[in-house]
Amino acid sequence: MNCCDIPAKADGTTLGEHTMDVLNIAETIISHTQWLLEFIAKIVGKGKDEIVKEVILACAFHDFGKATREFQERSSRSFSHAYASLPPLIDYGEAGLVPAFAISFHHSKAELVDSSTRKRKAQPAYIEPAVQHLCEMLHMRYPWITCPPSISHSSGSVLNRSLRKLISVEFDEIPKKSLEVVYVKGTLHISDWAASGKHELDMTPPVFHLPFPKPTPIQQKLHGIDSKWIVAQAPTGTGKTEAALLWAAKQRRPRLLYVLPNTSTIEGLVPRMERYFGSVSAVHGHTLQSLLEKGLEDRKLWVKTLNSSVSLLTADQLLLSAVRYGHWEVSLFNFLNSAVVFDEIHAYEPRLLGVLKEHIRLLGEAAPPVLFISATVPEVVRDLIGGDCMVDCNLSHRERHRITYLPDIIFDVQKEILNHVRKGLKVLVVVNTVSRAVTLYEMLKESGFPVYMHHGRFTKEDAKRNIEKILEIPKGITVTTQVAEVSLDIDYDVLFTEIAPIDALIQRMGRVNRYGRQGISDVYVCEVDRSAPYGVEYVEAARSLLSGMKKHRLSDVQERQIVEEGYRNLKGLIIERFQDGVEIYRRVLQETKGVLEIGVSRAAILKEIHDRLFVEAVPEALIGELPEEDKLAVLKKLVRVPIHYLVEGKVYEHPELKTNIVKAKYDSEKGLGAVEDEEVIL
Repeated sequence: MNCCDIPAKADGTTLGEHTMDVLNIAETIISHTQWLLEFIAKIVGKGKDEIVKEVILACAFHDFGKATREFQERSSRSFSHAYASLPPLIDYGEAGLVPAFAISFHHSKAELVDSSTRKRKAQPAYIEPAVQHLCEMLHMRYPWITCPPSISHSSGSVLNRSLRKLISVEFDEIPKKSLEVVYVKGTLHISDWAASGKHELDMTPPVFHLPFPKPTPIQQKLHGIDSKWIVAQAPTGTGKTEAALLWAAKQRRPRLLYVLPNTSTIEGLVPRMERYFGSVSAVHGHTLQSLLEKGLEDRKLWVKTLNSSVSLLTADQLLLSAVRYGHWEVSLFNFLNSAVVFDEIHAYEPRLLGVLKEHIRLLGEAAPPVLFISATVPEVVRDLIGGDCMVDCNLSHRERHRITYLPDIIFDVQKEILNHVRKGLKVLVVVNTVSRAVTLYEMLKESGFPVYMHHGRFTKEDAKRNIEKILEIPKGITVTTQVAEVSLDIDYDVLFTEIAPIDALIQRMGRVNRYGRQGISDVYVCEVDRSAPYGVEYVEAARSLLSGMKKHRLSDVQERQIVEEGYRNLKGLIIERFQDGVEIYRRVLQETKGVLEIGVSRAAILKEIHDRLFVEAVPEALIGELPEEDKLAVLKKLVRVPIHYLVEGKVYEHPELKTNIVKAKYDSEKGLGAVEDEEVIL
């Protein structure tokens, strides 16, 4: 019997074939990430060849434990072929420590287990002819690989030795050791997944060409900068997205990550990105649905861990990998190999920015090039993010907006809204909660004018329909919520909005007279009965700036100035929350030693960062439309609801559909009903 007779995969691929496939892919990855390898080697104080040797060892022996009777005969349900793959690494001394860790946990969560439990595991029965044949193949390819290998040592002793080395380090050494593990374990995972799933590994840097002949000032500036850490701001309608893509493509990295604050902003940007790059991956809570629609369900893990050339992802996805959740090593490996754009950063929770900033800072020279960009970046946020380059194109004295503060609530200004519609204008109305949006929509519909609505409590299929409508309407009224603030490429004539934090108001204004082609457009800021869902201090800061304004013209420069004034009194609060994020990240590093997986749930992680959390559920009224065992049909009907609904018993799991159900009415025209109005809607 030899290695070629032993199957390693369900499709009949042998152990020898699979091992060589994995090594081929690993060598491709190494050849395309030489700059990263050089940085990591310098940071950890090793030679590049030493780290390459660790990668080769991890890939060469990752499935060695399949050359055992236990695996081939499936004689023990508790048998771990990964664990049984460790003994040969004893032959390589220090060089075998990181590979032993990578192999041991390449199919399981990296966590500490009582060493006595490991020692009690019986030594597997290796199939010696198969072992010999595999090692001869490896020795022929890499003469430094020992043949025959040692198989008498216990896996437990090998792993214990590895863990002692990796977790017995001072805090300052944790980021360094983590980088070494990320490179070795990340390469092993990607190579193994690509070989097993027949995924195409494309390491060619994405290419982007400006789709219009003359670049805007922000596009010219970013294309001409070589800095690795940039903060940029420019008014809405000046081509910020394309400017960011020009900068990212110039970095010539094999991955481009475009990070946005939430799922809604990603869905609005996907069509444009597909025009530019062809295929892109959207990485968020609805990733599975997108893949099912394309018949690519088996690529979920591949896409979620950022293996696509271009990925649009929520900031929370990066947060999870930063705090060592899930397959964080692969996501972090791809993060290191990317050009990273953080767009709409005004909408990021300060704690989240704190985590991400500290995460990137501690990567040192291995950190990827990053660009933080938005129409509004207050000075306090710029100072906290830091960096070595600030690009500011908010220097135009172009006037697009004329602000009038109204002491009335939004329901009392219907007459004024309709007066503008009668003139043939497109009117955008932005309110702070879904319940008020629905109420206002119903009231305005009685006018007989065309009225449309969009918010964050629609199913995905209904949301897509809504967006298509509001992008194309020739005239009428669109009632919406915070979903209008970011990455929706809409251009209306007049804005009525409830008062909100000043940066949110500037973003809402950017959806009116977006390109400055309509002269001056009116913006009406209405009062609210209460500040929720925003903090009182944020709304009060905006009120103090805007109250008394009547047809007050604002240039781009002045819009930036009022954002700065609005944030001046909030500086202490923002710094405090940012530092909370920094401390959260440093605590996670200490607890995980930078290499173990965090021992808490996804919800617990997000709860520590965000003030409000959501879960997804199918409205009870739609259950009858769902065929059993049709994942795609279920995913299309999911709606986000506040997580407190779980505690209050408003959400339950359906026994047959195996999905959450929310006890609330649903209307394809109005969305989910009975959502308490204090919840943020995005």
